[in-house]
Amino acid sequence: MDKQKAEEQLAIYVKVVEEIDRGFERSIEEYSKCFVERDAIEDALAAGLDTDDEFLVRLYAADAKLRTLLRPTKHSIHGEQPERRFWWWGVPKRNAEALEEAARQTGWID
Repeated sequence: MDKQKAEEQLAIYVKVVEEIDRGFERSIEEYSKCFVERDAIEDALAAGLDTDDEFLVRLYAADAKLRTLLRPTKHSIHGEQPERRFWWWGVPKRNAEALEEAARQTGWID
């Protein structure tokens, strides 16, 4: 992934975090696809993506915000994922009643 693609992926991820903060009103199926961009960034960083400090500050700020917005789940919501990819191990704590009910029905939360 090049820097421009990484910037595009980060912009999408930041928008997802903002949407979760406002109240996530989409389906559980859509929610389970929301963090593909974050995964792509993680994979690119592991592969040696050349980034600047400002990119990492924005990424880690979005991560920190997301951590405050998620209720942990018992299982990854997107296949087998390591727990360090925390974005796959939670659902929004608030303003997402339909999503929370669907997560209960799937057994992700009690």
